[in-house]
Amino acid sequence: MKLGCSLRWILAVMVAAGLTIAFGCRPSYHPSGGNDNVNSNDDGDGGVGNDGGGGACETAADCAAFPDRPYCGDDGECVTCVEGDLSRSCPGTLTCCGGSCVETGYDVQNCGACDSPCDLPNANASCSAGSCIISSCSAGWVDCDQDASNGCEADESAGGCACTPGSTEPCYSGPAGTENVGVCRAGQRTCNAEGTGYGPCENEVLPAPDDCTNTVDDDCDGVVNNGYPSANGCACIPGDVQSCYNGPSGTDGVGPCHGGTWTCNPDGTGYGLCVGEVLPAPAETCNNGVDDDCNGTVDDSVDADGDGWTVCGGDCCDVAGAVCGDPALVNPGAYEVAGNNVDDDCDGTVDNPPPACDSGIASNVSDPMQYAQAMDLCQTTTESGSTWGVISGSFSLADGSGSPNANQRSVRDGFGNGVSPLGGVRLAVLSTGHAADMSDFNPGYSAFQGGTDMGTTSPVPADWLAANAGNLPNAPGCPEPQNGPTAYNPVMLKLRIRVPTNAQSFSVNTYFYSAEYPEWVCGAFNDFFLVLLDSSFAGSPANPADKNLALYTTAGNQQYPVGVNLAFGTGLFKQCINGPTGCGGGCVAGTNSSCVSTAELQNTGFDVANPPTQFASEPAWCGSSNLAGGGTGWLTTSGNVVGGEVIELRFVVWDTGDQWYDSLVLLDNFQWSLSASTPGTSD
Repeated sequence: MKLGCSLRWILAVMVAAGLTIAFGCRPSYHPSGGNDNVNSNDDGDGGVGNDGGGGACETAADCAAFPDRPYCGDDGECVTCVEGDLSRSCPGTLTCCGGSCVETGYDVQNCGACDSPCDLPNANASCSAGSCIISSCSAGWVDCDQDASNGCEADESAGGCACTPGSTEPCYSGPAGTENVGVCRAGQRTCNAEGTGYGPCENEVLPAPDDCTNTVDDDCDGVVNNGYPSANGCACIPGDVQSCYNGPSGTDGVGPCHGGTWTCNPDGTGYGLCVGEVLPAPAETCNNGVDDDCNGTVDDSVDADGDGWTVCGGDCCDVAGAVCGDPALVNPGAYEVAGNNVDDDCDGTVDNPPPACDSGIASNVSDPMQYAQAMDLCQTTTESGSTWGVISGSFSLADGSGSPNANQRSVRDGFGNGVSPLGGVRLAVLSTGHAADMSDFNPGYSAFQGGTDMGTTSPVPADWLAANAGNLPNAPGCPEPQNGPTAYNPVMLKLRIRVPTNAQSFSVNTYFYSAEYPEWVCGAFNDFFLVLLDSSFAGSPANPADKNLALYTTAGNQQYPVGVNLAFGTGLFKQCINGPTGCGGGCVAGTNSSCVSTAELQNTGFDVANPPTQFASEPAWCGSSNLAGGGTGWLTTSGNVVGGEVIELRFVVWDTGDQWYDSLVLLDNFQWSLSASTPGTSD
């Protein structure tokens, strides 16, 4: 760049070369003209210059012919200068850089000193007075701070220069509408040295939680000491007194209930206790002439949980709380649920076990209510009562008429040598023959194989038969029962029961024995045992349409009424000897492999080996299965109910086809449940 000339340099060249040259401005020493780059080495003689060739030397005198290379270099060649050797330096203000004389005040590659090139970011650079300067910025870049050392620092695509370095402007980062309100004020921010943006906002005053001990609008909302939405903010004015009431809406001023006052604390962070208020009592105190719960009625019978029981009627938990979590299940009409730590029946005792009620019952008792007790249904009630329990009971034939033979029912402390009660100390027994094992009396034992004719018949239950389209249901694949809907030697126990308000289902354990096993399995003489439930339950799972819960449903949805035919196609006939079945006339032959033991047959009468037959033409057993009969083991029969309703349960057993080969059923361990069950019978 031609920015200045050195007169001394021009005169020195004229003297050294004996030449007269015109005055001019050149940035480097080129006495013989030509290329501006004095470092060019294009004359072929190995020296530096533009003389067209030659330049070998031993002394400086040998370089007289080369005015642009007046010195003899260390390598025997004429040179312009030798860096670091003052005797062979450049004339005037020129500087020897790499063997060439340059003006460092204007040389872009040696600006201010040798080997100091001007290389500025994003800029076209020049050298002026020994300093690099920006001639122009590269395309898309801007020099915001006028500082050549960092080149053109701002990218125009990113916004270029944001501000003038060092300039200031007001700033405020608080919520809209709070500037210049209360103590809040704007601050100031300063443009950074690069001009690319502003620094932080300094000295601004932002909203803060109200300090209720001063008279300043700290939160800048236009109101002094009106609070601030934070845990440490001002909730009230210290010492301020306000009325208060913490009771339910609509109860203030009703009955004894009224409000009180509370006072703002010294810090203004909140009010203290509500002093002097009277709140509704958790429950109405009955017959005291006071509207304790402040609902507008004195000594009223509230039923807040809708369970049909009021506080004054004995409901000890009408609303959810520490006493119980589900008040609708807790009242005097509920049954006590073991282990839930709740006084479910409101009798004043938590988790009290149900009272035993079946000890001391005579074996030949005729009172059906005591048969309910033998099944562990201990609580009784009346038709007009409100608590749960057995209302009434009766014995009859299968259709509800007449009376069965007294020998067909009994209460026992077990059956045979291997079966004991599952609940309490007694169980109920119903039989188409004598309800007795081989050691029993009142009534005494009578052989089941062959059987005993009790001299009674009746139609089968009409509602059950109608629900089955007039046909007796049978095990899949077995012949129709003989003699149609006639029940031989029938006995039925009917119980009328009010369900606990918290119950949704019940279960009772049943045990079926029959002398029809094994020879009359899957034949026309399948004795029936029914558990018929009359209930208003309409939920899910639904009770059977024909009301009979003594029904086993397989995984394939095949249905087997409880009877000897369970040994054909199910695994429920277990107290027996495995082997052939159905060897009697007209039966479907089969094989039972579900027997697990005969221990529970011992001394029952069904364990008699090689028993005599009723008729000489009939088989008394089948092959190796030579006992008088078999049994299922304990089964569980379940049904669904509606809490608080009155249900009827009918337990009925009869001989089918004729009056021979007796069957017997045990009933025990009646239980209520809080949840719905899968209705039917299973093991």
